[in-house]
Amino acid sequence: GGTRAAPAMRVRVCVRVRPLLPQQTARGDKSTLLRVEPLCVHLAQSKGGRASYAVDAATAAAFGDESAQEAFYQQCEIDRLVDAVTRGFHATVFAYGQTGSGKTFTMEGFEYLPAANGKAPQVDIAGTPRSRLGIVPRAVRKLFAAVEAENSKG
Repeated sequence: GGTRAAPAMRVRVCVRVRPLLPQQTARGDKSTLLRVEPLCVHLAQSKGGRASYAVDAATAAAFGDESAQEAFYQQCEIDRLVDAVTRGFHATVFAYGQTGSGKTFTMEGFEYLPAANGKAPQVDIAGTPRSRLGIVPRAVRKLFAAVEAENSKG
C-alpha cells in the first residue's frame, strides 16, 4: 500500500471576543476593553490608551463579539482538522483565556438550565439552537458523518 502524505497544515491562532451574557446586556454593559477588526486586535490599557496587535491573515484570525459560531468554526478551518483526523493524523483545538472569557461558549455553545438547590446547571441539549453550537458538537457531527460515509462504501 501507499503512504499517506501529511496534509499541509500549520498552527492557526483564532482570537475571539465572546458576546455579552444576557445579564450583562440587561444591565446595559458594553464591550469596551477589546475591539476586533479583521486584521487587528485593539486592547484597552489599564492606564489609558490602547495597544494594537496585527493579525497575520495566513496563520490567524480575529473575531469580535458579533461573530457567529458557524463563521468562527469555518474561518478557523476546523473541518480541515476533522478531515485530517479521518485520514489518521492528529489534530488539536484548545481554548485559552481567563474565567468568563468565552472558552465554554466557543467550544460547546450549549444553553444551560438554571441550577437548582446548590446543584450545577444542566446542559439543555434539546433547547440549544443549532446556530449556537460550538466547535466540539460541530466537529463531532462532522466526524461521525465522515465515518458513516466511509462505512457505507462497503
